[in-house]
Amino acid sequence: MIGRKWIGGVLGAILVALFLAGPLSVTKAGWGWCIIDPVLEIEGHTVNVEIAVPQGNLDDIAGNIPVLVAVPRGVEAEVLEEATLPNGHTTRTVIIERGRAFGPAVPVMVCVYVPTDGEKFPVELLILVDGELVRVKEGRAGVPIIAFFALPGEGENLCPRLPKIGAKALR
Repeated sequence: MIGRKWIGGVLGAILVALFLAGPLSVTKAGWGWCIIDPVLEIEGHTVNVEIAVPQGNLDDIAGNIPVLVAVPRGVEAEVLEEATLPNGHTTRTVIIERGRAFGPAVPVMVCVYVPTDGEKFPVELLILVDGELVRVKEGRAGVPIIAFFALPGEGENLCPRLPKIGAKALR
């Protein structure tokens, strides 16, 4: 029997192959996609937050698109470029610092909300780091879409003994 992980892996591979083949012009049932992509720089890495919306639903977007990016305290992060839709709405990207990293990797959370007055059309969130696709999340307009990923870091591991502690210490 084919498992859910296997199906998810195959679908993910197909999506990545379609993405690498070129722009998302026709990927689902003949839909043309409009890519809205604010650009960030986090710890020296260029991060593209690509929000894909079917072209036929651009007029259904009811306002500016908030993009929330959470990084650990002390991480250098800035918005390099906001995106503007053909209907005049823009992305409004906010970076907040929460918690701290416990290892050399830099954990990042991205939350996107595409407002709509009507139907909850499909939305895809693609995260690219230095031009490489690292995360894809599917969702719908009118519902927050959240993606987590980690940037390679060069910081000090603040919990070097954690793997040695064992399960007893975590109880």
